[in-house]
Amino acid sequence: MRWKVFLKVSKKENAVRILSKMEETFDRTILTSTCEKYWKDETLYEANFRISLDSKNITNTVFQSLLLSQKLGRNWCVLGPIETLPNKWSFEGICNQPNFLSLNWARFEIESK
Repeated sequence: MRWKVFLKVSKKENAVRILSKMEETFDRTILTSTCEKYWKDETLYEANFRISLDSKNITNTVFQSLLLSQKLGRNWCVLGPIETLPNKWSFEGICNQPNFLSLNWARFEIESK
């Protein structure tokens, strides 16, 4: 599950701290991560990271992703799941008004392997 989030913080250390809190909230390890000042808005940090899900089944994966996303905000716009080929699908969601600490915007994306 890939995530892109924008954090409204003044320092990278604060952004890393918020990502650590997300990791605790998700009860999942962040596997890969980047965190840089957002070039379009100096008041935001852009972070990209991955977390693993416990399911390869489309139904369970979508359900797990919705449960996790609700921990960051309640008003999500979702696309899919979209099946492009047999056993090939994608699912994504965007939240413009998250309620998690210092989170300004969030997006997740999942693609079958």
